Amino acid sequence: MTASQSPHQARKGIIDNPADHRRDMAGFNGDIDVRDNAELRRVSADAMPETFRWLLEHRVRFYGPMPAPPHSKPRMHNVLPNSRAFITHLSKAARRNGVKIVCGARVTALVAEKGRVIGVDCATVDGLRRFYSRGGVVLAAGDFTSDPELKAQFMGPQEAKFDGVNVTATGDGQKVIVALGARIINGDLALGPELR
Repeated sequence: MTASQSPHQARKGIIDNPADHRRDMAGFNGDIDVRDNAELRRVSADAMPETFRWLLEHRVRFYGPMPAPPHSKPRMHNVLPNSRAFITHLSKAARRNGVKIVCGARVTALVAEKGRVIGVDCATVDGLRRFYSRGGVVLAAGDFTSDPELKAQFMGPQEAKFDGVNVTATGDGQKVIVALGARIINGDLALGPELR
């Protein structure tokens, strides 16, 4: 993950800040930067120093920072020993804080009441279940590069014929929010490594 103002940067004498991080992020977009969500980019870059420290507090460890062009400063922090460390350490932290983790549950719908999402419907190994939230619902989903219908709609009929690299990238997150009236933007941009 790229982060500014990390302890790792400080140990190497790298002076960095979220504003420069945000500016460098635009370099990944090239000509399509006008289609990016500048406010979301600002929120992401501004939150990274605190988020990085929070991850360290929860025992996630990183190597770096490494150069990651077009970033103007070394900001790439690689999780150790691999990406599964996020799941290992954050699930332990969640359990310590009383979070019940249910595996093998596939969200089928968001439950809304008075214009507010209050829970989720899931298909589980024990059948359909509804889970209500106490404070909110966080939707964390991948892309839809293994869903021919969404690919045809946003990328084109030719692209819909190709299998995505990640077979679990079925667009479940996009489908449940569209059912509530949301719209997918920039759906045509997943034409890179996801479809090789």
